[in-house]
Amino acid sequence: FKWFITMVILFDLVGFVLSTDPHLTKSQKRIFQTWEAVDSWIFMTEYVLRLITVTESHKYGSMGCCMGRLRYAMTPSALIDLVATIPYFIESFTGWNLPTLTFLRAFRLLRILKTEGFSEAVKSVTRVIKYNSQILWVAVCLGV
Repeated sequence: FKWFITMVILFDLVGFVLSTDPHLTKSQKRIFQTWEAVDSWIFMTEYVLRLITVTESHKYGSMGCCMGRLRYAMTPSALIDLVATIPYFIESFTGWNLPTLTFLRAFRLLRILKTEGFSEAVKSVTRVIKYNSQILWVAVCLGV
């Protein structure tokens, strides 16, 4: 499942970036709108399923079903997912074109931080910098 969500995140990012091209034809825009709809429904389904099952973990289950879900919903990761997904649903269900909420779609970029591979890569880079900090500091000083 993690691989599936990681692939959806990556495809969503590619679609998001490509959809910002100002020279898109009407049919190309329609393709990206459909792409966004599918991605948004996948992310919303995953979000709702996480809310339903989060109380199975000891961390949130010990708080009770309502408080545990509410506490989880207030975590940065859950808020990023909600804020990145909600503009599509607001536009779809109200019929409004919300260009002022377009910036919220940029939160989709933060979803990449949730992928396991990215997290491991960041940990590795941090570890390398930590262990080689003196060497890197000398290199910076010599370079200046």
